[in-house]
Amino acid sequence: MRRLWTSGLLVAAIGTIGAVYLSFWPIDVDPAPMDLPRSTGFEGPYARNDRLNSLRRLADGLLNGPEDVLLDPEGRLITGLVDGRVVRFRPGEELIETLVNTGGRPLGLALDAAGALWIADARRGLLRLHEGQLTVMSDAQGGRAFRFTDELAIAPDGVVYFTDASSRYGPDRYRDDFFEHRPNGRLLRFDPATGETSLVLGGLYFPNGVVVSPDGAALFLAESGMARILRVPLGVENPQPTPLLENLPGYPDNLSVSAEGVIWTALFAPRHAQAEALMQNPAWTRVILRLPAALRPAPARVGVALGISPSGEILHNLQDPAGRFAPVTSVVEQDGHLYLGSLTERAVGTLPAPQ
Repeated sequence: MRRLWTSGLLVAAIGTIGAVYLSFWPIDVDPAPMDLPRSTGFEGPYARNDRLNSLRRLADGLLNGPEDVLLDPEGRLITGLVDGRVVRFRPGEELIETLVNTGGRPLGLALDAAGALWIADARRGLLRLHEGQLTVMSDAQGGRAFRFTDELAIAPDGVVYFTDASSRYGPDRYRDDFFEHRPNGRLLRFDPATGETSLVLGGLYFPNGVVVSPDGAALFLAESGMARILRVPLGVENPQPTPLLENLPGYPDNLSVSAEGVIWTALFAPRHAQAEALMQNPAWTRVILRLPAALRPAPARVGVALGISPSGEILHNLQDPAGRFAPVTSVVEQDGHLYLGSLTERAVGTLPAPQ
């Protein structure tokens, strides 16, 4: 009996310590209430399907985290990897050419009219590779250093628009920015003619992909933390964004525009209804953040690529519910094919573009 009593005290003590830890252990994340509308899930135009099943893996095993994908005028694929390399190869071939190692984490990529490669490097800022020379073009604005340079787009006039996804957390802590749910991100503008970096929009919730609209009159911006895509007019002071798509069933990542004007986006992961419900109360968010990383809600492995019209109509819905290639972080259409990037996969995915 005494042994049982002692065991009971031990269990009670452990439980008390655990409760105190989950309630009071200090953390450096300051969560705000999660205020997203309740997701309707994968229904209607987002209905589940297996249309990514025909995906083939290019350079399989030779790439690590090809997050964004770009095709150059010769049809070669360019992508940035976890180890800092930006590489180039031809689809169907396994000869991988290293263009540069940024010493950071290259994410978004774009070519300008002169053939220079612009790189949104999560750790180093906005970079340009021209004739073998890598240059940091911008790494701060308004006295605030970039913490998570994410994606970029080059307008017809040569101005570069890019996102700093979080002013508080770098790429190794993107989940902390999600749990904090504060407007830590911004959309920025770099003018190569003057070398000046200016703020286009602040107060954004993990701004991610950005692309120039087919008519050149606006930007489309993926605000991942709000599960929506915004339209931001160009050529005006204090632009007021309007929603292109809201309440998506997942968190949108990179954006691209096809030659036919289709806007492609990848959903990094489906929305986690239970986590979002708990996160309406910051006290519960703090409890989640005190859990061991293995016990916290994690992104589900589901591949999703959406083709959208400039007016916000869902034209194409391609999915991989089994997560054979996931998470999908970028989708590019060229010459009748789609090319898919991923934050963690070891290949670039490809399949015929839908008609």
